[in-house]
Amino acid sequence: RLLDAGRLFGIIPFKTTWKGKLGSDNVIDWYTTRTKMGWKRFWSKTFDRPPASEKLRKANWKVFVPEECSGDSSILIFQREGKGRLCFALE
Repeated sequence: RLLDAGRLFGIIPFKTTWKGKLGSDNVIDWYTTRTKMGWKRFWSKTFDRPPASEKLRKANWKVFVPEECSGDSSILIFQREGKGRLCFALE
């Protein structure tokens, strides 16, 4: 599971949850996405499989540890096919 959070137009909070499984070839098979927007007490809406997330979900994502950190699993790289990389580090 991967969580993403931000603010739409700098005001409306949103959280996107991506769920998937890591295959033997270190490629993630995302099987669903869900986005929650708004505030719990005032207004909120949930979107199952929002189009923007679905477009990203369908691309191949490979997970690996950078070569210079091969003994340290606190840094992970998510590489989306043909687009770029996301780097995650434990704090």
